[in-house]
Amino acid sequence: MFFKICLLIKRILFYEKPLRVAIFKYLLSFFPTIRPHYESMLYEAALDAKKLSINKISVLELGVSYGNGIRSLEKYKKNIKKILDIDVDIYGFDMGTGMPISDNIYDPTFVWKSGEFSNNSNLNLKSKIFFGNISDTINQFIKLNPPPINLIIFDMDYYSSTSSFLNQIENLKKFLAPRVICYFDNLFSRHYICEFNGELKAINEFNNKNIDIKIGKLLDDIENYRFPMAKNGIYILHNFNHVDYDKYIGPNSENISLLN
Repeated sequence: MFFKICLLIKRILFYEKPLRVAIFKYLLSFFPTIRPHYESMLYEAALDAKKLSINKISVLELGVSYGNGIRSLEKYKKNIKKILDIDVDIYGFDMGTGMPISDNIYDPTFVWKSGEFSNNSNLNLKSKIFFGNISDTINQFIKLNPPPINLIIFDMDYYSSTSSFLNQIENLKKFLAPRVICYFDNLFSRHYICEFNGELKAINEFNNKNIDIKIGKLLDDIENYRFPMAKNGIYILHNFNHVDYDKYIGPNSENISLLN
């Protein structure tokens, strides 16, 4: 135990990022519904929608686990509603039985085991949750005729699961905003994940197969302070053929918030 404590202290002291980041990430493990990156992503997604005169948006979380991400979104959307006067519908997708059994070599089964994160479909959430394989449940979502999708949170861990959703993008095209913030939760959570497995492989394959929709990495910039704790996992889905793709959303846009 003494060795582990010493090692933890050394890792924090010599952390290459500001010390407060390491400490805060440690504290978040005890307070799972405090997610400043979720709040910031939701705010930016809602703000972009307002600039396009959209007054109601959809947010998807792929991989609900124990529901803490959805609970945080449900809390944050109330404040954003007060500030921007925009409604947010939150939708979750989950197997309900935890991580699936997989024999796909590109799924990091060496990191996550089958059955992990099982919630037994009993989450007691206000938002609509679709339980089952996403290749099947996505059609149930489409039947609801949801408002424009402006934010997608990917927490599916596996290459096969992420790829299964991305293969449905063509069916979701008419529901996608011109640009959709995409957060991939497990790109950097384990040092065994790389561009040849997991979510990155699914993203790369999607981009190679598609022309009018691309998922691009948010370029890092010292002035970009909008996505705390999440910047390296932020991608932007560009829906190039959207009728409003070229509509101006810059600093002088209508309804722009003073916080931006």
